[in-house]
Amino acid sequence: MEGLIADGHPVLVHVLDHGDFAEAVGDLGAEVVVDPAGKSLRSVRRHGSAAALVASATRAIPDAIKLGRRVGGVAVDFRADIVHSNGFRSHVLAPVLATRQIPLVWSLRDFVPNRSQRAILDTASLPVVAMLANSHFTGAQMRLRRSRVHVVGNPVTLSPPPSKDVARAALGLPLERPVALVAAHLHSWKGHDIAIRAVACFAPAERPLLVIAGGDLYGAESRVYRDELLELVSSLGLEDDVVFLGGVSDMAAVFGAADVFVHAARRPEGFGRVIVEAWLADCPVVATALGGVLELVDPGVTGLLVPPDNAAAIAAAVKAVLGDAELRRQLVANGRAHAANFAPRAHVDAVEGQYAAIGAR
Repeated sequence: MEGLIADGHPVLVHVLDHGDFAEAVGDLGAEVVVDPAGKSLRSVRRHGSAAALVASATRAIPDAIKLGRRVGGVAVDFRADIVHSNGFRSHVLAPVLATRQIPLVWSLRDFVPNRSQRAILDTASLPVVAMLANSHFTGAQMRLRRSRVHVVGNPVTLSPPPSKDVARAALGLPLERPVALVAAHLHSWKGHDIAIRAVACFAPAERPLLVIAGGDLYGAESRVYRDELLELVSSLGLEDDVVFLGGVSDMAAVFGAADVFVHAARRPEGFGRVIVEAWLADCPVVATALGGVLELVDPGVTGLLVPPDNAAAIAAAVKAVLGDAELRRQLVANGRAHAANFAPRAHVDAVEGQYAAIGAR
């Protein structure tokens, strides 16, 4: 949106609640419409069972229809050329929005593991003229309209990290010990427990300090998981080897403190934004070989890939990175060079190109 506004395109953003995002895009110069009545869509259980998803989605249908009509009315009043939807809950409004005869574009950023959710998304995609997926893996979920999927990588930025000494002092971390970093919201599929078990694979005198940055995005589920992680740390005798930072706003400082970044997800992700952030911070990457990560990381060139759910493999890869200065240098240099492909300007140009193609039809 920042790029579109800078290029002279009027932008209106319709959001479902007040918050930091609405304020941020308003500060960019976008017109913002807040529709708190749309909060009922947030009750749809995306991360629960198939039965919970279907039940909650069914209850939300009347409100979704009303919301779709309101969004469509706002788009008509704004004289919009394109309606661009970002996220599952707004994607399901597509059948209602299509009645306004304004081209619909989706951003596809996440892998949907739930079969029922994929079926809902696929059906809702029928009136969509273009879907901008952040990887081929993400786009492959859309079976009914796969020909309308175009890969546009996520834009990724990161402030220049401070020096390692400054970063570690700010976080209260020791200066002399190697640091392995996991940065992910607290959810079991992110694999924090696998990284913890990987640390336990090291001999006590050789263990890196594992730093976990991640907040309770998933509410009570995250808090229960955090308690399970703390219990695992205790059971393995790793109290002096694992640090929980909680939610962090300054990720540049956290990456600056690390010697290696570990992406331990046990479920495929659509992209893997934190990997590009690690590259921008000159932090070598060890990642599980799943999903969109396979399109990001060139094994042995921009990072080391390991099988999922394999603590021993993560430990071996981390040991290789920490013990080989030339390998670290190559991974850092190649990673930084590859990160340039995800600069915001490249993303904006790609999106504008898709908008232009839609207007040409």
